Amino acid sequence: MDSGSHRSPVSFEQDGAIVRVGDDIERAELRIEIDGASGLEPALPDVFLFPVDEAVSVTVSQLRLEETFGQTLWDANGNQIGTIADGISDVPRGTYYASLTGAVKLHLRIEDATLWAEEHLDETGRSIVEMRFEEPTSVAIGARSLRSHPTATITVPDDPRALLDALPYLAASIKEHTCERSWPTIRQHPPALERGEQLEVPTELRAPETGIEIRIPPTYEHCYRVAPLAFYLGADVSAGESPALVLENGHVEPLKTRRADLAERVGDLLDRCLLLDSLVREAGYQPMGNAEYERLAPQLPFYPPNLYDLPPADQLLEYLEVPREVLDPFTPCWPKRAVLRPNPEDVAVLPSLLHELARIDVAHSPDAIPPTVPSDSTTGGGRDRGGEKRRSDALLTAHTFPAQVPGTCRLHPEAMERARTVERPTPDGASLTLATVDSARARSFRQFADQVRHETAVTVLEQPTAAALRDAVEADRTALYCENPTTEAGIHCADRTLPFDELGAVGSPVVWLADVAPGVTGEALVSAGAIAGILCDEPANQDAVFGALDQLCAGFSVADAVYTADVDRAVDVRFVGDASVTIVRRVSKTPTVVDVRSVDEDRYAFTIRSYPTDVVRQGTAVKPVSAEDVVGRVLEECNHDGYWLIGADAKQALPITTAEVASLVENDGFTVRLDGRLLTTADIGECPLQEVVQDGP
Repeated sequence: MDSGSHRSPVSFEQDGAIVRVGDDIERAELRIEIDGASGLEPALPDVFLFPVDEAVSVTVSQLRLEETFGQTLWDANGNQIGTIADGISDVPRGTYYASLTGAVKLHLRIEDATLWAEEHLDETGRSIVEMRFEEPTSVAIGARSLRSHPTATITVPDDPRALLDALPYLAASIKEHTCERSWPTIRQHPPALERGEQLEVPTELRAPETGIEIRIPPTYEHCYRVAPLAFYLGADVSAGESPALVLENGHVEPLKTRRADLAERVGDLLDRCLLLDSLVREAGYQPMGNAEYERLAPQLPFYPPNLYDLPPADQLLEYLEVPREVLDPFTPCWPKRAVLRPNPEDVAVLPSLLHELARIDVAHSPDAIPPTVPSDSTTGGGRDRGGEKRRSDALLTAHTFPAQVPGTCRLHPEAMERARTVERPTPDGASLTLATVDSARARSFRQFADQVRHETAVTVLEQPTAAALRDAVEADRTALYCENPTTEAGIHCADRTLPFDELGAVGSPVVWLADVAPGVTGEALVSAGAIAGILCDEPANQDAVFGALDQLCAGFSVADAVYTADVDRAVDVRFVGDASVTIVRRVSKTPTVVDVRSVDEDRYAFTIRSYPTDVVRQGTAVKPVSAEDVVGRVLEECNHDGYWLIGADAKQALPITTAEVASLVENDGFTVRLDGRLLTTADIGECPLQEVVQDGP
């Protein structure tokens, strides 16, 4: 049965004991295993606590779901009962609601039942949720597309005043303009922007009415800089002499002062709104027990739950009273800082950047683009090429200039568009091709292939011919890594140089050229179909390369994989296309780095940071989980603090031992860095991992 209407992106199909919930926009599917012979029947979408696109009902005694997260249960009045990860049992007969996030956002309405629910991890580390009922029970299943693609298009002429008028309509994709907007599933992809002769806004789009207005001079520079804040707040945008935030309660907040320019003020407001919204929402639909709440709330001039029902403008006025230094220790790292040009050519990239909640700046020259400085979890700073610590508030700097800027990503709108529709395999379905001209490196590549996690297929090409390398570039692989020297003339192979214009359609979403000469831009790869190109001035050490490839297959974005593996420690790295893309999908696991620092013999301090992905975006609250083993016991102690926002540094109070560090390395769910060096199972070799940990980097 297919119950999706012709306009709904969601569909339901039953195949025996399996119900497939499809999302046509995302080209994704979530499977529910049921018992009993009951068929699917249409259900009303308005019977749920949260909005859904489509719904069906079925009578079952048991449900089983794989690879979901954020599983929460509410009673009939919308009061939270608990999270399924903590186990649900002994609840009285009644009507309950459940919410789970997987490849599709799922909501359940369980009618007049006594139920048990639990989550466990299978032998591969996947999350399994099982729900059982005392007797056959009617369950309404509602689903909502995650909508990481635009579903409407706004046409704007090459006039900054027209863009200013269009900005409020981009926030029409946010389902609720309260503090709940901090949940990423509430913030769906904004409408696309295309250039045309006149302003045309689809009739189905409605600009929000939040009582918040942003006034700016009508220039592209000002429009781009305030766009993320206007989107998040659902603010009206109008022309004014100087940048200001105007609230319906009469308050006017300057957005440019002697102490802070417009970009800094917008960044500060985004920081505080997302963070404080995540505390106020504890009084809302899905209280998670945020770790930040317990530490930050006592320092605030207000009691966060009291703000939940206030109008957005009044909430914001309270937020403005909090000193910045109080918020700084808890502010998450942003996924991207994008530097745009002050002209209409960059209009097209704006919606995708807003969907990520990227920070946006504007420059008149590529000389003003700051390089990415990867954040160091233990100090809050970053490391430059000389080892000096510097602070960074974004995981990646990207730009739209036709220039080669080390440590940044040159954005391409077509690559960003392809990133939305890329087929993402699971780790055991991923495939890598590694090419080199060096025999010793080829041997180490084959050793890596033997030790790689999961069932990832690795092909090694030693001194490939031009024909062999062309076939590898065009093959349908997850990523291609190539150490062959590359110049503007092409890639040098065993028999001849392979010019870029001889390449057909690039089959790998990620192509890593590890030995490029100045002048090689990677533009040809993106034009031929690649989503992200990684360009290095020389091959990095093999441990960093293997670490980055391992990270890619663990679900990290391209840039995060490179930077967490410290590839840039000794070589220049730049990206082209969309380096924020995730090419391996791990729905129920968030890419997580455990930064470990030795403090004494057999004692290590550690910090945990979870990284955003295409599924788990800014505003998500997570806590790491594992099976009942050494790692599980370590994480149970960590989780006493509660959930942490994606991108925040969760410093742990209690140290861990050498054996516990070794167990974290062997666990598939985590990346471990010891004193700044990435550790992998490849470090084991013939030596016990505990000895590797004790010896240090």
